[in-house]
Amino acid sequence: MQIPGTAPYSYDSIKKMAMRWEYVMEDYEYPSRRHAMRILYQMILSWMDGDGSHDKDPQHLYELFLSGFAKDVCRWLTEYPNVETYCPTLVRMGLNTPQLIEEALKE
Repeated sequence: MQIPGTAPYSYDSIKKMAMRWEYVMEDYEYPSRRHAMRILYQMILSWMDGDGSHDKDPQHLYELFLSGFAKDVCRWLTEYPNVETYCPTLVRMGLNTPQLIEEALKE
């Protein structure tokens, strides 16, 4: 379901974001899950700024989109076959569950 006021994003965008996130996280020795989530949020915000479609959105819609995209990235990590091969760092950190955002931000 599309969030009102947000630009659509494709399955391919979700997959690419997960793979980029893995690439960044493998450079950290022992990052916390909260730190990993903040990095994902920053990566998505950077992608959104490059897209330019959110410049005039109200802040709450901007945050809804950010949260929704992050959840979809985490869902991709949960559902993708052989994700351990493609994103071993994120799987090892326990960042491949649907409850990721709530748990990681509470740490």
